[in-house]
Amino acid sequence: MSRVNNITIEQLNLVCSHVEAQIEASISKNFAMRPLILMADVYAKLKIIGNASPDRADQFEKWSKEAVKLWSQKLKEKPKPPFGRYLRNEHGFGKTRFAEKVLEKYKTDGKLGEEMMDELVDRYWRVAVITLEEDKKLDRTNTAGKSAEHRWSDAGIEFEEEDNPHYKKTKPNTLSPPLYG
Repeated sequence: MSRVNNITIEQLNLVCSHVEAQIEASISKNFAMRPLILMADVYAKLKIIGNASPDRADQFEKWSKEAVKLWSQKLKEKPKPPFGRYLRNEHGFGKTRFAEKVLEKYKTDGKLGEEMMDELVDRYWRVAVITLEEDKKLDRTNTAGKSAEHRWSDAGIEFEEEDNPHYKKTKPNTLSPPLYG
């Protein structure tokens, strides 16, 4: 099924070209990268979980042991508290770092393709649900470009290996092109 808000490879190529043009026109890289950060994240989220709605903890399969334990306790409260009071959806490699990888690939290869974009998603895009306390232990900048797994390990975060009772699996999106008309 096609969806109007899907991010296509053509759109990613266009925004990469736009980022380069803005930087050449002396717009700061930080400001120029903002649309690419959003669009690359949406592309990955559509590919992995099938929708691009605002992040909710129950959309993500990977939860730390502490997050599962804490949320299991908090679910007993009435009314049920919001996820954000105790948990964080942590983009392991970082949204900005991921978008930079997309832009690097665009610059190197001249154009993005679906297969190369999917490889970038598979290699770098990770989201895990962790506690706010675990979040404080993380290297926030990831200037070394460490993998998500290394950042989490360095912070001493351990993950559940079994099925997570708080994860609500959704059907992956086929990433068909948007309908115009």
